[in-house]
Amino acid sequence: MLSASSAGVKAVGALWGFRAAKELVVNGSDALVSKPSEVLGLLL
Repeated sequence: MLSASSAGVKAVGALWGFRAAKELVVNGSDALVSKPSEVLGLLL
């Protein structure tokens, strides 16, 4: 999340990963997805 923020891009947290949703949001996630296909909807 911090790298994305520093680069000026949106940060997307994957809920199937190592971190919990709350931790992703606290650290700057702009969106959360629970499955890879949901990322496509964020691109439009």
